[in-house]
Amino acid sequence: MTYKTLVLAVETSSRIGSVAIALGEKILAETTFSAPIRHSAEIFPAISDILNRFSKKPENIEQVHISSGPGSFTGLRIAVTLAKSMHLANAAKIIAVDTLDVIAANANDYIKEKNTATTSHSESFCRHLETGQIEDPPGRKSPERIATIIDAKRGQFFIAVYERPHENTVSFLRKQESTLPASSIYQHCQSQSNTQIR
Repeated sequence: MTYKTLVLAVETSSRIGSVAIALGEKILAETTFSAPIRHSAEIFPAISDILNRFSKKPENIEQVHISSGPGSFTGLRIAVTLAKSMHLANAAKIIAVDTLDVIAANANDYIKEKNTATTSHSESFCRHLETGQIEDPPGRKSPERIATIIDAKRGQFFIAVYERPHENTVSFLRKQESTLPASSIYQHCQSQSNTQIR
């Protein structure tokens, strides 16, 4: 029987937080907080509940995966403090994951699952910004890039564009990251050829 690491994953970089546990690469369960900005109030009860469901204890956790941002500074501090505490108490390994990278990877999975594709993704997703429509007509060319956008507040947005050399992979080697004002997002969308925005 192959040994698998028990992993705790914590997301506190956005307004809605969540925790999950996994055994190796298999996610066992996930809990999303009940309302926005409830990180400090719900993170410990959520972790305790999710561990109890699988008869696990905090000392069984060997890795803690946390979002490293960009995102809420207060939220990021909560996750970092939790991870450092678990490391000091149980020598749990801390793994920080870029929030934009995670969104891009999830978007790639979404594209594969929903077969979302367009002939002109810049046109399609500029239309998405206006209409809120997510899915495109099937059977068109798969996107070559994925763009992730996070609200940075005060009219600014964190934006990263990723190369997608194959349908099953997202390349982080050629990521271009920047912060743009809200007024520039639509123009940026129009100027990018075959880019999937989520």
